[in-house]
Amino acid sequence: MHGCPASFVVQDAAESNFKLFDVGPTATKKLIDPCFLVPAIFEALKKHEKYQSVTQLVPGEADQFCAEDVCKQGGTVLTSDSDLLVHNLGHGRVAFFRDLRENDISRITFASFVPEKIFKTIGLSYPEKALQLAYERQLSPRATLAQIVLKSSKPCSRSAAYLDFQDNFTSPKSFDLWEYGKCKLPPESSDPRISELILNFYLLRKGGATPSPIRMFLPPLLECPALKSAWDPSTCIRHLAYSLLGCSIIHRDDLSVQEFRRVQALSSAGRKIPLFPFSLIQQYMDEIVSCGSKLKSFYNYGEYLFWIALGITMEMSESQRQGIEPIALKLYERGHNLNPTNISTHVSWADIHIYAQVQGILYSFRILRQVLINMKEQSSKEATVVNEDVYSMLSQLTPVAHFPNFHDSLGAVKELCKRGVLESTMNTLVTTHEEDLQFDCNDSQTINETVDENPPINCVGLSSKSLHRNNMFSSLFID
Repeated sequence: MHGCPASFVVQDAAESNFKLFDVGPTATKKLIDPCFLVPAIFEALKKHEKYQSVTQLVPGEADQFCAEDVCKQGGTVLTSDSDLLVHNLGHGRVAFFRDLRENDISRITFASFVPEKIFKTIGLSYPEKALQLAYERQLSPRATLAQIVLKSSKPCSRSAAYLDFQDNFTSPKSFDLWEYGKCKLPPESSDPRISELILNFYLLRKGGATPSPIRMFLPPLLECPALKSAWDPSTCIRHLAYSLLGCSIIHRDDLSVQEFRRVQALSSAGRKIPLFPFSLIQQYMDEIVSCGSKLKSFYNYGEYLFWIALGITMEMSESQRQGIEPIALKLYERGHNLNPTNISTHVSWADIHIYAQVQGILYSFRILRQVLINMKEQSSKEATVVNEDVYSMLSQLTPVAHFPNFHDSLGAVKELCKRGVLESTMNTLVTTHEEDLQFDCNDSQTINETVDENPPINCVGLSSKSLHRNNMFSSLFID
């Protein structure tokens, strides 16, 4: 294997940060969409003077909320989901992200669709026949439009299968979810995935129709599929976040979160993460403070180097407690041989994986931060669980728009190795093992992880440099 084409992760310094409306040939496009695109955009909108007052995060399905708003107020729904065409939009329109273009005078142009006019053209009543047309399309995906229109012109049978299909477009209204869950997500909970996780804990507390264990779908990372998931080194951070939610909202520690990292099939079982008891939560929080205090002598809380180092240190400590080989140690060993400035036409998958692991660490701290913010906002009872020192540290967490790019991520890992930051921090940790981890800088090893089989996690008791350079999200902070 020659590795991953460098164009997928590296941009020339002379290029713009991120081409939002790139319509070049397929060979020049990225393998996947930027993994944190949605929270980055939402975060930018909430900080924008013009849009912050009209930007809102809603529970449940956004499709229905947007459709109801456009039906009443008029306007255009910008989406990537064609299901919007099935909802009642009144006189409203739908436009798709794939159709956005930037013209010669830097204005955004797009094709829009007016369902009301479309149904008038094909001779069906709107919105009454919209759902039936979509259902007939699902039943006969190879049929022509004329054939589907003909079937839809006849009375609907309203079979059990049709009613099940209808339920997909009649989810509970947003205000019902707010009222039933007895919670209100704070303005800073800008990531829909995290907000959905928090809301599901509240719904479970009220006996809602939420599956147990609660499911968490992590954003896909550009990583090496032959190695363990790049989310692995940061599992302990998310484990703490999930446990805080369980302890503060449901007041139970016998629950679990089913975490999905690489969903390659509908049968994917995910990874079961049982929640910590309260006593263990407190010890983990104290460890964050202890490690953070030591790292403060190297970096400020606002530097992404601080958070990368803290994440790696926590993973090493957790692995040592469980008596397993730290994933982060392999990352550390690889870091001695990194040469971020030497980029050819292809990048090794081992380096791609390091980049993904760094992204996973930073995003996991983001999850923990938003969980703590939510707990502070909800009630004084839930806020008592919050460790104020950890809360203060995380308030300075690097935002998505300032996450390091590929080049800077490798450079960060190399610097941590060069300065001996991790050795210094690990020596201050109190672990259940008598022997400290040994850092052998002269005997570098090749990453040799196996494919992630998602084993269950056991709860074991405890005894800035060029921040904005070519970051695909940094342009979102520009008005």
